[in-house]
Amino acid sequence: YYNTIRCREPIRDIPSDQAFAAFNAGLPFLDARRSADFEAEHIQGAYTLPVWETNLDEHLIQFEAVASVAPESPVVIYCGGG
Repeated sequence: YYNTIRCREPIRDIPSDQAFAAFNAGLPFLDARRSADFEAEHIQGAYTLPVWETNLDEHLIQFEAVASVAPESPVVIYCGGG
């Protein structure tokens, strides 16, 4: 599945002010933390994408189905650590 994802620009870290601007611009946010952490709290409107859990592919399919994000559009992925 991962081979179908193509990035026009490399993945990069952004500072919190750029993340806030992306949020205000309506870019989709993906929460990469575990499902329990997402359920406890998350950025408003974020989609869960628990990269440490076995059902990651299911979450990616759900995100693609509801987010309507063009493949070349940026998304913000965040987690609880480095």
